[in-house]
Amino acid sequence: MRPGPFYILILFNLIFFVFFIFNYEYIDYYLLIPGIILPIITFDYAGDMLTDFAYAIGNKLNFTGGMVGIYIISFFSVIDELITASMAAFYRYGSISFGTIEGSNFITLLFFIFIIPFLKDDKKGYLIDILFLIFISLIILLISLYLSSINIIFSIVLIVIFVIYILAVNRNEKKNDVVEYYPVDYLSIAAIFMVFTSSYMLVKSVDIVSYVFSINGFLSSFIIIGIAGSIPELVLTYMAIKKDMIASSRILTGSTVYKFSLVPGIAAMLGTVYISHSYYYTLSIIFMGLLIVIISMFQKPQN
Repeated sequence: MRPGPFYILILFNLIFFVFFIFNYEYIDYYLLIPGIILPIITFDYAGDMLTDFAYAIGNKLNFTGGMVGIYIISFFSVIDELITASMAAFYRYGSISFGTIEGSNFITLLFFIFIIPFLKDDKKGYLIDILFLIFISLIILLISLYLSSINIIFSIVLIVIFVIYILAVNRNEKKNDVVEYYPVDYLSIAAIFMVFTSSYMLVKSVDIVSYVFSINGFLSSFIIIGIAGSIPELVLTYMAIKKDMIASSRILTGSTVYKFSLVPGIAAMLGTVYISHSYYYTLSIIFMGLLIVIISMFQKPQN
């Protein structure tokens, strides 16, 4: 990444971030376009920097390519959803919080279905992710039938499931082929900060959209933040494929597990995460997960 455009992007992020903090009203329609477009550009731009940063961390920790993909890049790819959903929950935009998660997972899984025929990765790896995702989705579906929001008990349950998932992945990951050395780029820390400011602007922008078009926060966040939130996963996966990274597809599938367990679990501890409008959307996630399993069963390995 060239520092010039990066510094310009930081400047624009800070300017509009200040506008959203000190001059935000529902009627400030002029903030809507930069409040959506700028975060999308930021997520896209930060993806490349965070990929190299992940490799640098992975080398220092003696991680394999697969471990970098699951533990580091998958986490980096959901930072935007984690911050956005947590902010929305904290500011009591509970519908926006879970709409962010559902929308991003929907777009990510839809994309993954189309790339399955071109994957060279071991099916066993990403099928573990998908099966965990289906299991978590069933739990969320069950919760939504009886509760309007995720309470503290179920938030802990989701985080415990995430820990079990990490342990299961670690057990199945081959402990060889440590990733090559990458220099640590400390500007990546600034990229993470930009994701924070951009996530805040997205939450407020979706709030404006909900007000202007009289639609609920869940649906507007599902569409707007869902699309924007899936960009980091797609960009990071693309960069990983370019670098011939092992198990690059698991950035996508691994991130969906993060987003349905760790993200809502943490967000629910910080505020309100409404799931009452998510019934049919969660069913669609389960359906796509099952479809991926079925397609993978008949998919021949690529050479």
